Amino acid sequence: MDEATRRRAANDARNGFGRMVVVIIEIERRDSRGFSIACRLLQAETPARFLPLADKACDW
Repeated sequence: MDEATRRRAANDARNGFGRMVVVIIEIERRDSRGFSIACRLLQAETPARFLPLADKACDW
């Protein structure tokens, strides 16, 4: 997440568009051999803005 996005989320929270909360997002996938790959993200941001981006944040 870049600095501009982080600032926008902080401004949204201060302006009442969201609350600053800690969100743990865990995504699990299986690779071609069937092994489980898990990615856990810890976000201390506005969840409504970042939940759709969680999948892109994991480096598979």
